[in-house]
Amino acid sequence: MVSALTAQVEARSVAATLSKIDIKTRNARAATEVTHNGPFGVIDFQTSHSDARADVASQVGSTPHHPSVPQYLIPTLPASANVADNSPLALPEVDFTLQWDDLFALDFDNELGMAQDDLFLIDLSPELPFDALTGVLQDDHGATVDVPVTEHERLPTFVREQAPFLLKHFHDRVIPSMAGLPFGSKSPWKIQNVPNAVQTLAELTYLEIRDIKHAKLAILYAIFSCSAYQLATLHETPGNWLSILNHSRHEAKKHLQLTLREELSGPRKAKYKDQLMAILSFVSLAVFSCDRDDARKLIIEAERLLRTRGLAKRYISRRCRMLHHIYTWTRIIAESTYVLHDYRCDSAVERQSQGDGTRSSSAELHRSQGEKEARLDNFLRLASNQEEIRKGGPKDPSVGLHDIHLDDPREYEATMYDQIYGLPEPWLSLLSSTTKLANAMDARRLSGCNPDELARPDILEKRARTLESMVCSFAARDVVGDSSTPNYHMTRALTAALVIYFYRRIRGVNSWMMQSHIDNVISALKDFDNALQLKMVTGPGTAWPAFIAGCEALSRNRREGLSAWLEKGYQQTGLRGYQAAMEQMHEVWRRHDEVEAQGTTIFSSPVTSSWTWTAVSRDRGEWVLLC
Repeated sequence: MVSALTAQVEARSVAATLSKIDIKTRNARAATEVTHNGPFGVIDFQTSHSDARADVASQVGSTPHHPSVPQYLIPTLPASANVADNSPLALPEVDFTLQWDDLFALDFDNELGMAQDDLFLIDLSPELPFDALTGVLQDDHGATVDVPVTEHERLPTFVREQAPFLLKHFHDRVIPSMAGLPFGSKSPWKIQNVPNAVQTLAELTYLEIRDIKHAKLAILYAIFSCSAYQLATLHETPGNWLSILNHSRHEAKKHLQLTLREELSGPRKAKYKDQLMAILSFVSLAVFSCDRDDARKLIIEAERLLRTRGLAKRYISRRCRMLHHIYTWTRIIAESTYVLHDYRCDSAVERQSQGDGTRSSSAELHRSQGEKEARLDNFLRLASNQEEIRKGGPKDPSVGLHDIHLDDPREYEATMYDQIYGLPEPWLSLLSSTTKLANAMDARRLSGCNPDELARPDILEKRARTLESMVCSFAARDVVGDSSTPNYHMTRALTAALVIYFYRRIRGVNSWMMQSHIDNVISALKDFDNALQLKMVTGPGTAWPAFIAGCEALSRNRREGLSAWLEKGYQQTGLRGYQAAMEQMHEVWRRHDEVEAQGTTIFSSPVTSSWTWTAVSRDRGEWVLLC
């Protein structure tokens, strides 16, 4: 059959064959004509001639699933398709603004200082054609035939041909790039996401399973998108990869919409792990491409799903905890460089009123601790369990499992951050605490007040002193582990950068005071690169410490060294975050140097620049998205 079909293909190129069929179809005048070339073909859906359907069915070696439904063949790529378009297969436009108000029982509306129509709550238009979403066909008599959407979901040829390579590339190249740190053990992405995608691909193609969950399809297409993005960035001729990227990204977004709308409960309920994997996979694509809007909305949606389905479980499995750890790492690192909050005092109060014209009091905004746990975290609220934390000792297991933003800095025995990221949990906890405290201080400094009762000036200063002691004590410890491993040296770099981050955001000290810590970051990154070569593992490592240290660097040698390290990371991975960090860093230097060039003041002391990375980020309205 293969030989016979191949012999019938006039052109030796699939693309040329499809284009030829497309042209023939456009020019065909006979309503009953069936245009085909080897295994590819197009039917005029307006025809009612069963003989034509039977003829095409014999060409592909199968029969229609329903006698009233025309045989569906591989879709044709339009000759006019633009590889830069988000819909290379001319799929209809979809409103990707998420707007579900009533899918969850908990009151999550407007908790994050974002307008409701800005949240990534997916809205599906009821007017969309059958071939995109609804799966509705009409038979010869115009009657509606309900067909599962996946029955018409077949990979187009240009994606199917590259599917195995895309999965292998994701496994071999993308996962090491997205990890931040080389894994000390097998990556959760290799344990869960890749096998899930392989199974879905098999079901979608040669097994021809009709009823595939949208969550699983979203994972598959998101993984295709991540691979295609990196290949398009690093490839000299990216056209084919851009086509795959655009198609896969569209499909991933569509199925993510559908799973969050239709598979949260009921007979088509998807597995929680699959839905969280789908969101996190799409978050990775947003981080890769520095799509800040999608990243922000998706990360928040991951938290929403985690709180409503994940933390509500009586038993949280090890595999679920792995995914929770990935979410926590992504959220805390991303929030650490996000300084574009709306700090106006009355904005949070007004948003809490649900638009009913009333204004809630500060006391009304802060419910009981149990209710507060059910709220989405905007990283503007301070933890209220300080007395319990001061008692010391390890975290209680129930606290450790539910502390998804690591508000409690105490040790948790069952943590897996060291296994997944080669990093101790206290480092991530201290970064989370520093970010939240800095946001609270910025809210009071920039707006003159803060609706949070825990953000009074005396309380903020007390917390700053306590946190300063904890950060410095952590930095003074010796790094635990094998000094020949890359993880050991990246932990050194991250620890030195944490000190810089604290003194920039909490104390606002002069950059000159931080140069020795910058030297520690540079030294650790050099040792990290040497260890990568020695252990023959891929990198390049997270851009976070190089960015935080680089923005404070004053000397030419320090600046050039950190800039070259980020450039190397971008050239190696094609991830936009390295380039974005470099661009923002260079802008900080430019503005800083312009102020310094103005000379001295009347007191003969140097002019100190106020252009820090936080000030530049706010001035440009740009979020340097790093993970």
